[in-house]
Amino acid sequence: MIRKSRALDDAKRKLDLSVQLKVQKSLDVVREQAKSEIEDRFKSALTEREAQIIGMRHQIEDLRRRAEQGSQQLQGEALELELEAALRHRFPTDLFEPVAKGVSGGDLVQRVLNHSRELSGTILWECKRTKAWSDRWLAKARTDQRATHADVALIVSDRLPDGIQNFDLMDGVWVTQVSFSLPLATALRQSLINTADGRRLTEGHRTKVDLVYKYFTGAQFKQRIEGIVESFRICEEIWIVNAQP
Repeated sequence: MIRKSRALDDAKRKLDLSVQLKVQKSLDVVREQAKSEIEDRFKSALTEREAQIIGMRHQIEDLRRRAEQGSQQLQGEALELELEAALRHRFPTDLFEPVAKGVSGGDLVQRVLNHSRELSGTILWECKRTKAWSDRWLAKARTDQRATHADVALIVSDRLPDGIQNFDLMDGVWVTQVSFSLPLATALRQSLINTADGRRLTEGHRTKVDLVYKYFTGAQFKQRIEGIVESFRICEEIWIVNAQP
């Protein structure tokens, strides 16, 4: 009985131990499954959060870029207004025509008039307030110059091409800093006036020469000369008659 009791106790302990091992294995499997599910959910949530963060970063970058563009546009518009006001004050006899947004032709067209209120030339102004210079502006300025039939194209910018200080002529387009825009405008404007006045003077001389040539070769001059010659001939005949004894 004692041996059977001990054997029964041993078998019971073995069964309990076996059950505990199975339960422990089952718990370990459940824990691993739960851990794997939690890790998968965490990874999925982390990936989704990273995607949201990346998307938010793109949105922030886009908003920042738009804000900078809007700020630069506002600054450029402010520069246009300041330049137009300064030019109107410096040259009150000239005519100024702001170019509407979205219309090709620069930012401002200045019609230069001389003291006689005669048109002497046109200056096309383009304003740029950006952080870097772009050579594409030159080609656009030349295109706008042809569209407006301007004599001079001029870009006012905070940033000038490398190697240019203050102002200079580049590929047929004048580029200048804001602080040198008015002095350069004064020089260019006076040059246009002098050129136009000289052209008008030359055209006037040519007109006078043409009129004189037309008069000398015309019928009126011929008739007048014939009248003078006829008068001399009559006088000569009278003198001959009177001179006879």
